[in-house]
Amino acid sequence: MNKKLLALEDRRMKLYRSRWLSLLGLIAIGCLGFIGYLYQLFFNNIHNAIFITIFGTCFLIFLMCLPYHFLVNVPYKLIRDELKETLVHHFITEFHPEVKYKYTPAVEWAKDLLNGTIEMTHTSEEDGLELEYRDTTIRMSDLRVYKSEIENESERIFQGWFLHVHAKGKFFPRTEFKSRKQVLPDPDEEEWKWQEFIRVEDSFLSYITASQKAFKKEIVQFIPFLDHLVEKSNALRIIFDGDEIFMFLETEQNFLDNPELNISDSLLGDRYIHNIAKQINTFLFIAETLTNDYDTSEVEERLELKILSMLPSDVIL
Repeated sequence: MNKKLLALEDRRMKLYRSRWLSLLGLIAIGCLGFIGYLYQLFFNNIHNAIFITIFGTCFLIFLMCLPYHFLVNVPYKLIRDELKETLVHHFITEFHPEVKYKYTPAVEWAKDLLNGTIEMTHTSEEDGLELEYRDTTIRMSDLRVYKSEIENESERIFQGWFLHVHAKGKFFPRTEFKSRKQVLPDPDEEEWKWQEFIRVEDSFLSYITASQKAFKKEIVQFIPFLDHLVEKSNALRIIFDGDEIFMFLETEQNFLDNPELNISDSLLGDRYIHNIAKQINTFLFIAETLTNDYDTSEVEERLELKILSMLPSDVIL
């Protein structure tokens, strides 16, 4: 792995140095714009000078930004994607050799899996990691959901992690937990729907279920664990349905990208590498807890051991 990381770091350094050429180009454009302004000022009227200078400078900057994007930003993103895949490969093969994995930089799992259940018309889903172990498939990704196609903070209605677990042989009653009324919008949501949710005593959570009897047998034991997830995040929404679990964890932390690297940052920093391992382990811990036949005391014991850092490998929640 070290040779691959060093090769990626070498490519980053070359890109980092080449970006200065683009910056020098922008300075040259500014100088040309100023010269054009002086020329128009002396040989024409001032109004033409201002208009031509502004228009010409903006057009030249636009032309200059295009090669910067394709010659610097795009190659750097490819380097970061290769870095993530390299670290994921090392972590999975070294510590979980029995697990099959696949990393994909851009996915649409949340939208495809929950079409019609949750309103997610405009999404940005990155860093998809799919793990397979025996009869269980786990998908995890970094998810953002927007009101419209304009992907900015004012239009964003969700930022966090998406987890999908498909555990063959399980049969959960259709059940949904929320830590607040709206964690992602529902299609044509009506007030009565939220009023049907039952507030869990001494908990952050409210739930609705298709079968109270099956709920008490299959799901109620997970409530202390889910409360812990809410404490460590901004909000939680989780759906149990047959042999599938869908979880949305609202958090500012980026999955497989925390801290977010800039082109000026070294790819060899320990913090970035360790955080990727911790995030993967966090998802594995969540999936294992929710798919094994633990009773309430066993779930609480696992949670206590994790909090005391007695589990093999760290988790971050």
